[in-house]
Amino acid sequence: DGLFVVPSAWGLPTFHPECLSAYAYSKLLETNDKVFPVSSAAALKFESPLLVDKDSSLRGLSNIVKHYKSKNLSTNVQRTEKEESEIFAFLSMIDGCILPAIYYDWFVVDANYHQIVQHVFTQNLTFAEKFILPRSLRKRIIKSLADPSSEDGERLYIKAQESFAALSTRLGTNQYFLGDKPSVLDAVVFGHLAPILHAPMPAPARLASMLSQHGNLRSFVERLGQRVASQVYKPPAAPP
Repeated sequence: DGLFVVPSAWGLPTFHPECLSAYAYSKLLETNDKVFPVSSAAALKFESPLLVDKDSSLRGLSNIVKHYKSKNLSTNVQRTEKEESEIFAFLSMIDGCILPAIYYDWFVVDANYHQIVQHVFTQNLTFAEKFILPRSLRKRIIKSLADPSSEDGERLYIKAQESFAALSTRLGTNQYFLGDKPSVLDAVVFGHLAPILHAPMPAPARLASMLSQHGNLRSFVERLGQRVASQVYKPPAAPP
């Protein structure tokens, strides 16, 4: 039983945005769930985190969050209806604007894919698997983005930039997004922003550069990383 996630990379316990979000939320809730990294071959087919316990098997971040709530696990904060609506709106923005931009940046931009992303997915694969499995994953991700053109990519970058600005404004000088106690929103923001900052993309590293314009978001990632990472956490380097 435990939480199954894509393996660690780039100084993060898992580099997949949804897996890292589930991992961070589990740590914030202090669930004591064991974390199991899947094999490299499995990671290429692994599109969302998997939580297995004695009662059920849950796949996907939203189902895992609902499961934790059904077990009465929380960060000991009663949220108002307005706050719950705000959390939902920001989670929808992250899923609809930031995650597609990450996938475009990772799988469509050739330099990023060939120099950085492909490598983390192919560790410990056989020679034959390295030629077959990554190609299949990349094709699947690009298809999910509706085979985007460079113009589509620019629109995704713009949406991501606007989303970063909205998150930065909401966070302000607070420690967490809804005050002095964390919520699922903090876990999901960390899960999506940390890989952007930690992935050592070649210049111009557009997403990392745009995100680094918001110092409070970068500080938030470093702060939450120190809290939830099981190993010694090292802050991300500045983008090239």
